[in-house]
Amino acid sequence: MRALLWLPVLAAGLAACSPTFVVLRNPTTGQLAECRSEEDVAALPKLELGTDRCAAAYEQQGFVKQVP
Repeated sequence: MRALLWLPVLAAGLAACSPTFVVLRNPTTGQLAECRSEEDVAALPKLELGTDRCAAAYEQQGFVKQVP
């Protein structure tokens, strides 16, 4: 029973370690681009802004975000 109590803590810890990324595709050429950030989770708000800025730069070039 005690192990079940630790499961949510473990899951949250593992989720925090996963990289944040955005995949984009150019519909004309089929080229794929990826905006990835694997910084420390403590910098999460900064991390999200970095990937958003990267994705916005690609979208200005005609790339479209891909939904998993």
